[in-house]
Amino acid sequence: MKGEDLIATFRRFVREEGLLRGTERLLVAVSGGLDSTTLAHLLHAEGYFIVIAHCNYHLRGEESDRDEAAVKALAETLGVPLAVGSFPLRKSDGNVQLRAREIRYTYFKKILDEYSCDLLVTAHHADDALESLLFHLIRGTGLPGIRGIPSRTDFPLVRPLLSSSRSQILEYARQHGLTWREDASNQSDDYARNRIRHHLVPRLQEMGLTPEGASTTLGHLRSAEFFYLRGLASVAETCLRRQGGRIVFDRRTELLTFTDTLTLLHHHTAYMGFGDDAYRQMLTVTGNRIIPGRGYRARVSPAEIVFEPGTPESAAEEPVQVHRLPFTAELPGGRIELAVTDRPRVLSGADQYCRLPELPLLLRPRRAGDRMQPFGMQGSKKIQDILVDDKVAIWERDDLRLLCTPAGSIVAIVGHRIADDWAVGEQDDRVLRIRLQKGNPALP
Repeated sequence: MKGEDLIATFRRFVREEGLLRGTERLLVAVSGGLDSTTLAHLLHAEGYFIVIAHCNYHLRGEESDRDEAAVKALAETLGVPLAVGSFPLRKSDGNVQLRAREIRYTYFKKILDEYSCDLLVTAHHADDALESLLFHLIRGTGLPGIRGIPSRTDFPLVRPLLSSSRSQILEYARQHGLTWREDASNQSDDYARNRIRHHLVPRLQEMGLTPEGASTTLGHLRSAEFFYLRGLASVAETCLRRQGGRIVFDRRTELLTFTDTLTLLHHHTAYMGFGDDAYRQMLTVTGNRIIPGRGYRARVSPAEIVFEPGTPESAAEEPVQVHRLPFTAELPGGRIELAVTDRPRVLSGADQYCRLPELPLLLRPRRAGDRMQPFGMQGSKKIQDILVDDKVAIWERDDLRLLCTPAGSIVAIVGHRIADDWAVGEQDDRVLRIRLQKGNPALP
């Protein structure tokens, strides 16, 4: 393809999608790489008023500073305003990509206001949309994931290169003598999207798949989503109602199949942080049940499901310290009661018993890699594997609490297993009783 193909594709996509009128003031996010450098040059050449914005996270040392220098040089060459934000991050700062994204868009919002810009413009293109589609297909998704990256969002943000391929962008950059920076991390297979780009996409292209063909399909899917959303809104009127900050679903409706209901609930409550297994539990559980989400909860009864604000996940995940006995705590999995009692004749039953540990104790959620040796077993085992073997439902596992000593030794999986080291012996006259009462409060 020739460089002019990018211009033609850009103009057609902008016209068909109604993205730009030509009178807006545009804030262009530029990393210094090929795609964003080309976008800034193209928009400027097409006569748009642009401001360039760049974020330096200092994650790659001098390389990050060279990226910033390249962006400054581009802005000077084009003669356009430039805004640069410095936000030092460390690779140890949890999910760095997510953190950087949050910082980036907060900064862009600030610069939009400072420069009186109407829209943020990013350089996502057809190859990105294809990779995003494949990524979501691998993870599991619905139509919003299949239709790929949207051409606009309410941010306000537009992506005018979504119908343009990486090869078109590269040819344009070469024809116009542009220079850009290459991020070495783009060549690494440490990230799932890079593995898709380096290994899966080339195989599919060998079979005839092209970014241009995928772009056409994604365009039809974006159109289909428009009607899909209207249909969801129409169906919701028959079985969903909003009461202030709550959403109430009528479980007695006969209009929807099981899968239809999953789709409807997921669409209207996706921001509440429920997983697929949680939704399935809502539709299959009998009696009353509370199912926690992320800052929300679902209160289930035979007649309805009430989605409402609940205990924030961060609070629910905080360890609880036990400084004295008896002790009672209301936690997501139910009420946990700890008390010292005489050794019972029979140690089996709903309650658990263990040797008396020294205080303080800790009740905490399970963590990746947690291990213990269950009573009666040889060798230690991952908590995750113990729960699988005991057929503990997926949606109950995150609600479980581990009883631990201050040194970190796991005494018990509350409600399920006692560690072998803490099993009651014949010489133990006084023991610790662990009682779990699962909460199923009645719904209003």
